[in-house]
Amino acid sequence: MPAGHRRKPVSGKQKKQLLKEKREKRANTQQRCQDSDDDEVPGPSGPSRDRLGDYTSKIFSVNRQPQQRGARANRYNLQFNKDKLDAEFARSKQEVYAPIAVADPAALEYSSEDFFPPGLTFPQRPQGYQKMTKETLEMHEARSVRLFAEETQEKFGDRDLNLYEQNTETWRQLWRVMDKSDVLLFIVDCRFALDAVAKPSVDLRSWREKLEAEALDAGPDEEVFKPENNDDDFDDDDNDNDGDGEDDEEEEEEEEDAGPQVEGAEGAPKTFTIGTIGYPNVGKSSLINAILGQHKVSVSNTPGHTKHFQTHFLTRDRSVLLCDCPGLIFPSVCPYKLQVLSGTFPISQVRSPMSVVGFLAAHINVPRALRITFPQEYLDDTGGQPQWTPFYIAEAWAIRRHFKIKGRGGRPDVSRAANELLRLSWRVQLPCWRVQLPCW
Repeated sequence: MPAGHRRKPVSGKQKKQLLKEKREKRANTQQRCQDSDDDEVPGPSGPSRDRLGDYTSKIFSVNRQPQQRGARANRYNLQFNKDKLDAEFARSKQEVYAPIAVADPAALEYSSEDFFPPGLTFPQRPQGYQKMTKETLEMHEARSVRLFAEETQEKFGDRDLNLYEQNTETWRQLWRVMDKSDVLLFIVDCRFALDAVAKPSVDLRSWREKLEAEALDAGPDEEVFKPENNDDDFDDDDNDNDGDGEDDEEEEEEEEDAGPQVEGAEGAPKTFTIGTIGYPNVGKSSLINAILGQHKVSVSNTPGHTKHFQTHFLTRDRSVLLCDCPGLIFPSVCPYKLQVLSGTFPISQVRSPMSVVGFLAAHINVPRALRITFPQEYLDDTGGQPQWTPFYIAEAWAIRRHFKIKGRGGRPDVSRAANELLRLSWRVQLPCWRVQLPCW
């Protein structure tokens, strides 16, 4: 041990006191982190002041990290309403062991109005934000998101609202991309096109919209646009980011105060900006990498991987700029289980994956697709006739995949099996339904 750092002997009483002080210090640190993350904003005048925060008082932050000394590690985390998550978990406990009821084919047809009824929009940036200071703008933006959540709950509380984004910082990224862009490229997954195309955002402004439907099983006739003079040795060192989704604090604050894009220096051509928006996990960053012809943007299968919007010049003369926006879950009327299957909610955060397997089995014949047999030890409980439940499907798959719990007699690991089934469905290794792309 280095000199000067020699341990001093302590008694048992002194050791208990040191451990007690350490626990108290840790508890105080966690409390300060919670107080700094609450983002309390005074409510507006009127009756909404007393009800402000009733709907958003409990927020679930995905992959929340402990903060030290004012760090902002949780600034871009996915945030959802915790009350709805708890309600879905309580409901799923009863569905795990219930027999699977096959869905009526007539009820499988949906229209865009079913997911986006009239009046359901998304949080808007406060008017006159160009003249506000940074502190005032952040306060009004946070209040706008909270008031939107309150009003949406009052209007559509009786509908099955999805778990949409509650993080003000993520909505701020969308607003900035919309202000900078001349054309919005809405990227969707063609399997869930009706639920993935947010009509309020498409109809918001008179942009030249282009609907880019990305099929995971792309056919041989599909072509990827690659511009001319876009060699692999293209010098792109002057971009606003380093390609890993993390920007410097100084660059972020400069861009936050910037308004709509204006022409550059005198004599320089105006930059034409193309912004990509859409739900998480639909391939926005992958599309930009394909257009650029090289790996410039970090990609991942986990929703919310892109934290901050990123810009890349497409041409050498810097006349065309690509702007990648982080994925956002727009408010819609969508079942929670369908949201998990579409990949917009992290599968690793699903508390009851077997209930989602039951939802999938109600729409397709999962046992036949997996080629699994009904567990023989449960035939007596079902009267000699196989009667599938989400638990039986997960256990049959765990037996086939040899997923076992160590230290508990080698019982099948049904949670791991159900989790794998959800990932197989999302990667289209397990057959799933397809929705025809609507015509706008």
